[in-house]
Amino acid sequence: MAFVGLTQRCLVIAAFGAIALSSCKRHDETPPPQPQYGYPYPQQQQPAPYSPPPPPGYYTPATYPTPPPMAPAFGFFCQSDFDLQCAYGRCIGGRCGGCSDVGQCKRNTTCTATPVGGTCWPGGNNPPAPSPGPAPAPLPPPTPGPTPTQPPPFTPPPASSDPFAAARQSCVDRINQYRARVRMGPLARDASTEACDDEESRLDSSSNRAHGSFGKCGERAQNACPNYPGASVEDVLTKCLQQMFDEGPGGGHYDNMTSAKYSRASCGFQAMPGGRIWTVQNFFK
Repeated sequence: MAFVGLTQRCLVIAAFGAIALSSCKRHDETPPPQPQYGYPYPQQQQPAPYSPPPPPGYYTPATYPTPPPMAPAFGFFCQSDFDLQCAYGRCIGGRCGGCSDVGQCKRNTTCTATPVGGTCWPGGNNPPAPSPGPAPAPLPPPTPGPTPTQPPPFTPPPASSDPFAAARQSCVDRINQYRARVRMGPLARDASTEACDDEESRLDSSSNRAHGSFGKCGERAQNACPNYPGASVEDVLTKCLQQMFDEGPGGGHYDNMTSAKYSRASCGFQAMPGGRIWTVQNFFK
């Protein structure tokens, strides 16, 4: 009995030992956990596409951005290229001295950038401005026709009852003189609207408001000299039109006088007591 009991205890101990060994083996077979890293494994980079080298002697020109155009300086007021203040720059648009390119400067000058904008300075190799070309050949004298035996009697022109007849032509002529200073073509005098122009001047003088009747004659732009004093109508035109032109580009009266949008002009007048004049200058396309 003692032997049997001993044998049973040995079997139990052997069984527990086998279980313990098998448990240890299974534990050892489990691989240890891998350490975790803060950065992912780098991905394989794709190689850049192959670009064959240029053949020997091949030259690739460099490209540069186009520089912005130079802003011109304000310049000096002028009437022609021969003014004293236009020593280096051409008189363009009523100003000279400022430039955005060398074409706006005189011969043997250059357009240089300065803190106030592009200005003309001596130096460089600027060619002279193109000449208008040779004058056309004179026309042959006309073939004389038959001489009448008795010349027609002279008939004097009818006397005009319009007190402003001369002033109307003078008004348009003065506007064209100012346009010529900035190289703009002359405007034609439109006599068909002058009676309407006088009516606009009369209505403005009655309401004491310049441009109060603007548009009545179909004009597209209008300048007005309201209730101007002067020794004569010509004196009024001299003072008023000069003040308008002196406004320069951007001034409403100056822009109307020098605009390329208009082809015709006419002037109206209304005389007031004390020698004062109301006058309008209308511009038409």
